[in-house]
Amino acid sequence: MISIVMNWRRNLMFSLFLLLFVGNFYAQTRDLSAGWWIEQQRYSGLSYQITRRKTSLPLWYTQFQAIIERFNRILNNGIKIDLMRCLLRITVFIWFYILQKVIFSMINKGMNPSEFFWRWSKNVEQTNVEINLQVVINQVNRSVELTSPAFQNNIRTIEVESKRLNDESTKIIDINNTECNHNIHTKTVTKTAEQQDISTGQPDDVTPETKFNYDPNIEREMKKFYNTLSEKDKRRYAGIEAMKLGYGGYVYIASVFKCTRKTVSKGAKEIFEMPVDIEYKKRIRKPGGGRKPYWITHDESLDNKFLNVVNPNKAGDPMKEDFYWTNMSHEQIADQLYRHYQVVVSTTIISQLLDGHNFHRRKAQKKLTRKIVKNRNAQFENNSMHICEYTSTGDPVISMDTKKKEFLGLYRNGHLYTQNTIVVPDHDFRSYSDGIIIPHSLWDVNRNKGYITIGNSKDTSEFACDSIKSWWYNHGIYDYAHSQRMLILCDGGGSNSSRSYLFKQDLQKLADEIGIEIRIAHYPPYTSKYNPIEHRMFPHVTKACSGVIFETYEQVKRCMEKTSTKTGLTVDVEISKKEYKTERKVDKDFKENMKIVFDDYLKNWNYRAIPDK
Repeated sequence: MISIVMNWRRNLMFSLFLLLFVGNFYAQTRDLSAGWWIEQQRYSGLSYQITRRKTSLPLWYTQFQAIIERFNRILNNGIKIDLMRCLLRITVFIWFYILQKVIFSMINKGMNPSEFFWRWSKNVEQTNVEINLQVVINQVNRSVELTSPAFQNNIRTIEVESKRLNDESTKIIDINNTECNHNIHTKTVTKTAEQQDISTGQPDDVTPETKFNYDPNIEREMKKFYNTLSEKDKRRYAGIEAMKLGYGGYVYIASVFKCTRKTVSKGAKEIFEMPVDIEYKKRIRKPGGGRKPYWITHDESLDNKFLNVVNPNKAGDPMKEDFYWTNMSHEQIADQLYRHYQVVVSTTIISQLLDGHNFHRRKAQKKLTRKIVKNRNAQFENNSMHICEYTSTGDPVISMDTKKKEFLGLYRNGHLYTQNTIVVPDHDFRSYSDGIIIPHSLWDVNRNKGYITIGNSKDTSEFACDSIKSWWYNHGIYDYAHSQRMLILCDGGGSNSSRSYLFKQDLQKLADEIGIEIRIAHYPPYTSKYNPIEHRMFPHVTKACSGVIFETYEQVKRCMEKTSTKTGLTVDVEISKKEYKTERKVDKDFKENMKIVFDDYLKNWNYRAIPDK
């Protein structure tokens, strides 16, 4: 770059001659290449044959070529010479403009081109500047130092009057360079920060690195915070930081945040024009933005056509006016639109139309109670009171129920990622299975832990009490070492039926063995889905075993022990190989000597098994 500036006349003329030489040499090169090709064919041992295919040119091309040839006949040599001179002037002007930019940028960076004479005149807002050596002066209060190794020419003093500096004059000192090293010191008087217009930014000749230099740690923290903001907040934050620094801060902040200076100026302008009593708005984008729906941009009547297709296949609840559903698929709706209205739309557009009219893909939920029993709500309130009482004193609260029975070797619903296809019998009859799986489950409400006892016999009251005993000796006695009582929430039927005296008999034996009081709180009939274990543990166990074909009890144990949630649910599993008999009878003297204490309030669903002292 320096050599170009030092010898700009020689380089300019050399480049112009090079362009003319290359332009004239192109035709000669083409002719020489053709001659070389002919000589190679003549003297080489191989011969080449070139065939040309006939091509038909369009009429407009032949007419255009005829116009060009006619224009060439009209033009004489004088006009051609004038055109060449014009092109030469344009080329020289372009080269002079490039050299001007290069030299000014070099001077601005502190470089000193020598043997350079330039005479430049420009009219900028009625300001005439005529110089031999121009030192570009930044509009900041700082000094510019240039070191010149060999000045052999006098530099004239120049008066520059500019409206940009509020008609204040700037003088470039006249120096008679007689030594090898001279320093040029110049200063300018600029506007104050209050006089500057915030929205206009600053000129390109400001070098922010010489004035502003934040600590690298501060810049890093500023970038981290800048990257977390939205687009609007980014430019406003950049504008505020630039306003703090004053003149020259726009370029520096733009270099720190890797954005354009226009972005910083726009953010500062928005802050400057923002009212004082502005309210917080959660919305970032303006209303009405984003991509418009298909039926708005293409066919406004598509919505009505969609309703005409769906209405005949729509059903609803006569008691609810706004509750409808349709049995048509997306493909069927699209096919009907094309058949009746010749409208071609994709299934994605059909999904958007269904959502717009509140048609959503839903699944039936089992929430309707088959029968409302007496004191139903009162028992729920009573259970809540007991849960609060036992939880506050740190005593265990256990939700108990038996999960759905499974069978070994039969099909189970669910999906898995496998490399090979899993093959099972085409019928899932129990007689085809290799065994039954009875997962009796307990869920600790306070600690969010589950305990499952896998049985392979029968779901009896004795099995339920053995499951409670196994949990107590393996976990409860350690987790609740100082507790003298426990609360068990269970359904009103099954192996722990509220009307079964056999369950009460086995429960009394359990209380006598472990030595703590056991309170039973049954849920009313037809409300088993409200038992906490039903929705806090069972769905996650089902998910952990989804799609797995159970082959052995050990495999079932491993799958169920993988149950976990983000809230900290864990499950421990034990296998019970004990055979439980059915059709057991209650002892004859149990009802007369029963130690079960029933509550005065809703005694059929609330009672306690008190151990012997």
